Amino acid sequence: MRLREAEMYLNSLLSPAPAGEEAEITEPPIPTEMLLLRGSAAASILNAASETQADGIVMCSHGQNAASHWRIGGVAAKVVRHAKVPVLMLKEEGGVPAGPHPDATEPLRVLVPLDGSAPARTALISAASLLADLAPQTPAQLHLLHVIPANVQLLENGGRRHELVQKAGEYLQSMTKKVKESLVEPSLSPKNFMVTWSVILDNDVANAIVRVAEHGDTQDGLGSMPRCDGIAMATHGLSGIRRWAMGSVTERVLHGTRLPLLITRPAWVEEHTGEEETEEET
Repeated sequence: MRLREAEMYLNSLLSPAPAGEEAEITEPPIPTEMLLLRGSAAASILNAASETQADGIVMCSHGQNAASHWRIGGVAAKVVRHAKVPVLMLKEEGGVPAGPHPDATEPLRVLVPLDGSAPARTALISAASLLADLAPQTPAQLHLLHVIPANVQLLENGGRRHELVQKAGEYLQSMTKKVKESLVEPSLSPKNFMVTWSVILDNDVANAIVRVAEHGDTQDGLGSMPRCDGIAMATHGLSGIRRWAMGSVTERVLHGTRLPLLITRPAWVEEHTGEEETEEET
């Protein structure tokens, strides 16, 4: 009965909209294949992505208290933690990136937090690819953000603060140059991309990322940055300027933001995850 209900539900999503209702399927229709699986939700999603050689996974996180056959919050975290392809996570109460910014005067903005590590930089490729697909002929903006975890003593030490901000700023400037010169991903043309960056100090990296993305923030010397339309992050990255535990930060951003979140996990990180987790525990 559950399988039959699931089949009817999926078929209803693919059916033409009734007269008077707005069609949700674009024209021409996107080729679609249905899979009905039984078992662990997260494992089934990951296996299906692997067996169908999917280029990505799109999910909607309903949260822990929604009426659902399974708790998508826990499922989402497991999929994000282990998926080897990019995962675009949408929020039930948030928007859906379906094209250029609704306000033609505003660019479509994606925030990319970077900690200086190679895994974190892979999110730039996914973010640029998404912007190229969503807004190929209209302005789009990548905003690079580095958060320096700062305690009270550090904030009171003006010289040390300036040194860390300067070092992070130089790193983000170099990444901005690479994006503009197509050195991050040669196949992507950045001609419509604006690239900005900012460095902020905050004890809570995840909260800082969500705050800047959802409400905007003051860039260092560049004025005020408006809110973003989405966030792109990597799931792992323990090295870099300030050694964030990027995996846990990403999961906290996943649960804390209402914006679409594009998550990537570099395949080669898998080999080093165990070693880095042991290092972190130590």
